[in-house]
Amino acid sequence: MEKRSVKTRLSVPAVATLGFFASICAGLVLIAQRAGLPFDAEVWRSSPSQRYRMTKALADGPLAGQTREEAVQILGEPNSTQPEPDGVVRLRYDLGRSGFDVNYLDVEVRDDKLTRATVRSD
Repeated sequence: MEKRSVKTRLSVPAVATLGFFASICAGLVLIAQRAGLPFDAEVWRSSPSQRYRMTKALADGPLAGQTREEAVQILGEPNSTQPEPDGVVRLRYDLGRSGFDVNYLDVEVRDDKLTRATVRSD
């Protein structure tokens, strides 16, 4: 008895369609990873990789009007502190990478009160 091999050939349109759907799936995964999370102080302190996703909720809520001590109770100790000549102290919290950029939350403190929180990239 003669054995025949069965060859499967994909047509160009079939390969293009598979590539299209694969790109859509990859895009949806990336969007889901960047979606915002509600702010959770415990997750912020224990999972630095989730911090970037919480920054919008953080800016809209728990830091407004806080003292430096209260902010540190919420966010934990900063990764670095930078005093400025004009009396402002910047508390820097690492947020992780986004592409080639390193992101961080820059919390500005003046006269022991938080005056601004900004997401920055290097």
